[in-house]
Amino acid sequence: MEDYYDLDQILATEERVPVTFNCNAQGLGYLVHGVEEDLTEGTKLELPFWLADALVKQNNGMQQNRGVATINMPRYFSQKYRNHLKANPTSVDLRSVCQVYFQLGMRLSPWLGLDEMTEMSLNKDLVEALVDRYFDVLDFSQNSSGDDTSDFMKQLTEEERILFGLSYSAAIEYDQWRSREHGKLKVSRLIKHDRKRRKVANTPS
Repeated sequence: MEDYYDLDQILATEERVPVTFNCNAQGLGYLVHGVEEDLTEGTKLELPFWLADALVKQNNGMQQNRGVATINMPRYFSQKYRNHLKANPTSVDLRSVCQVYFQLGMRLSPWLGLDEMTEMSLNKDLVEALVDRYFDVLDFSQNSSGDDTSDFMKQLTEEERILFGLSYSAAIEYDQWRSREHGKLKVSRLIKHDRKRRKVANTPS
């Protein structure tokens, strides 16, 4: 079951994906033209994933197992793009193409009309790239305390940014623990004030 309050899941469903209508769609012209008219069969446009997903699952009544629309593969999930990603996964700016890249890819793969081997290849490429990038994120976050991380953060997906933040904070806390700064008992301000007051009171006039 999906977590209704998961921000990454919400972002993934809002991401726009290319679709092609398999039949005439009455009253959906506002999606393209901004007016109440029909969309004709073969119309191509981009829709939020949540809407595209619903149209794919809705049978058009004309052909068995065929939805009102078909989701087309976004260019950034194509074999060419994945080959580029596999060649050097840590150098690709995924955020510029899709800030929820991995989650959307896993959601899309069953609805792209791929054969079993191609779908398995897509999922495998996504998992391998995700693992490679996660190791890089962890390594950078553990060794960048005090450094400017803005350039590195620009290419990270939302999931990777969360991982970076957690790992970065953990590294700082560990360094504080090693230097005995974290959790070190300190004299309260009240006691310091009381000691100072007594010292002044006991000082000979």
